[in-house]
Amino acid sequence: MEEMFDDMRGENQTVDVKIAGFGRLAETVLERVLRDTIPNAETNSETPHTDRANLVIVAVGTDDEKELNAACDFIRTAKAKNALVFSVVFPGNGPVNRIKSEADVVFAAPSEEAFTEALSVLYRYMALFLENECVVGVDISDLKAMFTDAGEAFLGVGFDACALDVAFAAKDAMAKPIAGSFLQKFRSVLVGIAGNETLEILEFRKAIDVISATADEDAGILWCFSAGPNTDAVRVIVVAA
Repeated sequence: MEEMFDDMRGENQTVDVKIAGFGRLAETVLERVLRDTIPNAETNSETPHTDRANLVIVAVGTDDEKELNAACDFIRTAKAKNALVFSVVFPGNGPVNRIKSEADVVFAAPSEEAFTEALSVLYRYMALFLENECVVGVDISDLKAMFTDAGEAFLGVGFDACALDVAFAAKDAMAKPIAGSFLQKFRSVLVGIAGNETLEILEFRKAIDVISATADEDAGILWCFSAGPNTDAVRVIVVAA
């Protein structure tokens, strides 16, 4: 565990995150997500602009065959240009299975509310944790190495606004998944922590111990930390496949 903390302190590159939606539900949700975050993503699924993208988030909110074919074509284009592709899918097993055959990571949302939350979390925090401004960031090449063709994944978010207890937030994230479930021991895990700049490394270790208990003994675990001076809560975001 000590080596992992040391290794993650290297420099990380600037990352271009793109997001696209397929199906009326996905397009509506993406408009809402972008209004609430940073309005700088490509949302036109008709013309994929993935030339500079390192990470592409694809929202699939339909079981229409034409839309699913378009989503699969978009994903193949993005991957051909060396982007890592995360996809959030709702509803049903049919669309999940179709997209799982193309995307690197697929999050199966159990409800429209979960679909919206998963997209919001991924767009807001993946961009944040991959930026150079992070106290401890994640390099996109490491993320690709761990999550390329990883398949269906777990996404959880936990927080603590009282004691700023990172371990408590980690338990909360594992107990209340937004998407996915504990189908097996995880082999690839990303732990993102967003909180006050006064948080200490020992607190991160406790949180990662909580999460690593659900992972395979040979699993790869990446972690990152973004700090803000006026943050009044600590959040832990877990992506695991």
